[in-house]
Amino acid sequence: MQADEPTGAASGKRSVPTFGRGIRLHAGTTSNPVTGTSDDYSVYAYYSPDDGFFELSTHDDGHWPVDEYHQAHWVEADDIAVLLHVLGGDSDADPAELFARRVHDGSIGLKDAPKWLSRNAIPYSSGSQSVSNL
Repeated sequence: MQADEPTGAASGKRSVPTFGRGIRLHAGTTSNPVTGTSDDYSVYAYYSPDDGFFELSTHDDGHWPVDEYHQAHWVEADDIAVLLHVLGGDSDADPAELFARRVHDGSIGLKDAPKWLSRNAIPYSSGSQSVSNL
C-alpha cells in the first residue's frame, strides 16, 4: 500500500528531507540516453533504530531555472519485518545496509529503487518537495 501525501509531508509524521542522510547509494551525475539530459542526482538509505523507520530519499539538484526536487519513501516500524524479509535479512539486520548491498550488487536499480518497494508489496508512505532555485 502506498500513500502519496501533499508536497513536503508524508504520513503526517515527517517532512521530506532536502539533504541526504544515512548511507549514500549514489551521488553524482546521471544521464538520460533518450533525452540526452543529465542530472545531479543522489540517493540515500537511512534507518532509525530509535524510531524504527526506514527512509529512502532521492534528491535531484536542479540548476537554475529548474527547481530542486526531493522525494522520500518511508517504511514504518510495523512493516520493517516485511522489508527485511524481502531483502533477505533477519530481524536484527539494518535495512539500510541491506538495501545498499542490493543496490551495489545490481539487484535493485538505482533510479528504480522507489518503485522496488511497490513491486515487492512493501507498505510505505511517500512525499515530495520542490525547492526553488530562483
